[in-house]
Amino acid sequence: MKINIFYPKNSISIKKSFEPLVCSLKQTNEVHEFILPFEGANPINNWRNILFVRSHRLTDGINHIAGDAHYCILGLIGAPSVLTIHDDYAMRKATHGWLGKMQKYIFWILLPIKYATKVICITESTKKNILSYYNTSKLQVITHHCINEGFKFSPKKFNVDCPTILQCGADYHKNLDILIRALQGLKCKLIVLTKMYPEHCQLAENLGVEYVNYYNISNKDVVELYKSSDIVTFASSYEGFGMPIIEAQCTGRILITTNKEPMNWVAGKNGAIFINNPRDVNEYRNALIEAISNEERRNNKIQNGLRNVERFSLDKVLDQYTQIYKEAILLK
Repeated sequence: MKINIFYPKNSISIKKSFEPLVCSLKQTNEVHEFILPFEGANPINNWRNILFVRSHRLTDGINHIAGDAHYCILGLIGAPSVLTIHDDYAMRKATHGWLGKMQKYIFWILLPIKYATKVICITESTKKNILSYYNTSKLQVITHHCINEGFKFSPKKFNVDCPTILQCGADYHKNLDILIRALQGLKCKLIVLTKMYPEHCQLAENLGVEYVNYYNISNKDVVELYKSSDIVTFASSYEGFGMPIIEAQCTGRILITTNKEPMNWVAGKNGAIFINNPRDVNEYRNALIEAISNEERRNNKIQNGLRNVERFSLDKVLDQYTQIYKEAILLK
């Protein structure tokens, strides 16, 4: 099968999230990847991207818009196509009043869904959000996110006396500042994966929280950080998916995340300690204390997590996408 995949310009995270799936697809299919030449919502740049997609499209294979630049489906009218929708960010952040919202609705929601042969939402919450703008039966929930081959179950004796806590992300919605405040007075070591802001460093130093910051490191080193941790924290306010959730579960670490879609959907029922309000220092602190002190509940969550990540095995994701591609070709 011939497959062309189109990624938005300067969206490293989307391309990276597809890497395990694409590598597997390449073993038995002819796969070509393209980066769109222009970014942003400028109509001229959008039109140039549409022409780029049209000039590289397949009529005897599958064309996949991997996300973000949904409007590029217009360059694939008449050809087999798959559109992946990660979230409703374009609508939520639409500017310029009703005119801006109308533009985003037409070119990021209405026309892409209408003209794509198959439309995939990566989570149930994404599907619900898109349906709130456009009621259609065309949406399917299939995630391309799968466990990177470097992540495997790695047993570790939990360090009750001084646990290592791995925090993924430092932007405001990751609530690192709340985590640091919740750790005040607890004997532990905080590892932050992603460059910290100066105010986070200052806050940790002022509160006496021991921390180490890692960024721009290899995937192998990231895996080792997960293996060295006792607790993984990912109590984000919002996410498109949340890869650290399944990375933590796959490694066999107790996870603290937010009781909100899509995080609770990704983590699965009883697969983590859930926080209802990640901006609540006391709730966050209580979750940390529970993870450290309640061995029976901790082990139960870890086992549930290991069962949950079976949903995201590479073989399963590969089978689902292969089937979707074949169905899209047959429909054309």
